[in-house]
Amino acid sequence: MDRGPESTDIDNQAFFETLAGAVDAGIAACGGDGRIVFANEAVETMLGVAEGSLLGLGLGETALVDADDGGAWVAALDGPSTVERTIERDPDGVPVLDEGLSDGAGSPVSAPSADGRLSVALEDAREVAIEVTAKPVAVGGQRHAVLTVRDVTERALLQRESNILDAIFESIPVYLYVKDEEGRHVRVSDYNPEAHEYLGKTDLDIWGEEGRESYEDDMRVIEEGEEIIDKVRANPEWNHFFTTSKVPWRDGNGEIRGLIGLTHDMSEWKRQERQLERQNERLRTVASVISHDIRNPLQVASGHLELAKQGTGSDHVESAADAIDRMAVLLEDLLELVRHGQWVEDPEPVSLNAVAKGCWDTATGEAGTLRFHEDPDLEADRDRLRQLLENLFRNAVVHAGDDVTVRVGPLSDWSGFYVEDDGPGIPDDDRETVFESGYTTSEDGTGFGLSIVQVIAEAHGWRVSLADPADRDGPGPDPLGGARFEFRGVKFV
Repeated sequence: MDRGPESTDIDNQAFFETLAGAVDAGIAACGGDGRIVFANEAVETMLGVAEGSLLGLGLGETALVDADDGGAWVAALDGPSTVERTIERDPDGVPVLDEGLSDGAGSPVSAPSADGRLSVALEDAREVAIEVTAKPVAVGGQRHAVLTVRDVTERALLQRESNILDAIFESIPVYLYVKDEEGRHVRVSDYNPEAHEYLGKTDLDIWGEEGRESYEDDMRVIEEGEEIIDKVRANPEWNHFFTTSKVPWRDGNGEIRGLIGLTHDMSEWKRQERQLERQNERLRTVASVISHDIRNPLQVASGHLELAKQGTGSDHVESAADAIDRMAVLLEDLLELVRHGQWVEDPEPVSLNAVAKGCWDTATGEAGTLRFHEDPDLEADRDRLRQLLENLFRNAVVHAGDDVTVRVGPLSDWSGFYVEDDGPGIPDDDRETVFESGYTTSEDGTGFGLSIVQVIAEAHGWRVSLADPADRDGPGPDPLGGARFEFRGVKFV
């Protein structure tokens, strides 16, 4: 094809250099010995060097590639090869080459030093990322290499920020999440492994009406730009307490794209706070009981013994002994109340069924029948769990008789466990006071059995309640119809 008379007058070298200098990408070429024979202005700008200063340098001296021997590197190049490099240069744009050597006076230089190498001071250097694609070419029968260089610093910084963000979401010991403009989860931290099921869903989608308040908070943050800081949320049914903060997530233009939220589980702290409050209350209870309930039998004992001394009859001595025996039982129960009320600091995995079997005969004198539903393992203090079950078993035998049937098992939602019997149950008038110290329907009872049960449960961080037979439902065996005590906030293993 005839290209026209003017094309034959074009200097190929000048045309190539003009074309290479006009493109944004950096272009460099080296001969078979690995020394630079051409570098356009874009390469020099990226590396921060003076015009023409790269010519004649070996590849390894330019920071473009990692090569001790540039000629060997070119010889080994058998096809297109792309690498990403990080170089350092000072704020004035001078690259840190040749391991950061300076000109001897601490000043960066932008031209070859006496030995033909570029050097610069490391002080105040900053990183620049470049992507280098090298291809082998043959020119005049000799092997060369052409390098295309792109500044990918912004991409590298974004990748670094992404890696940092990934590390935060993977390691932060709180529930961190990001939601879009519709309130849907788009990112969640690994702290709550179940939260990955929330992706693409709003709080309404996840929890139904129970999540409405949280969803409305989300919309207020997103639509009005309002921040919510340390809002307390509670789920007493599960002994869960949280503080939640939510702030708008804005793009580079300041437009709200969604929200960033952080939820911190305060359940442990809240349980400890409540435990301290209860311990103080128990101490007040102990002081009150010692002051009144123990003083009275002591006074009775003292009076009867005084009459016995006067020779009025042996019945008085017997009454005194009975009063003293009752006082001893009261004191033992008081000690149990105080001792078991201390917070459980090191629970261990225990089998609920094994502990129940181990204390059944001791508590009931081999009366009645013990049954199980499932065989759960839970975290507890073994000795205090044993005392809890013994008190409930004794209570069942006292109120339902020697032929009582007692069953132990997990609740249908596995938030805890239950202990129930087939006895007459708790009278409606007594349901509100059944755990109070002194409550008993037995003439020989001290009224501390169920109070100790509650103290032991609270020491574990559990919540004990007396279930209403009419409200019981869910999977599992039919209820026995008597008293049923439910413990929630239990950690199964």
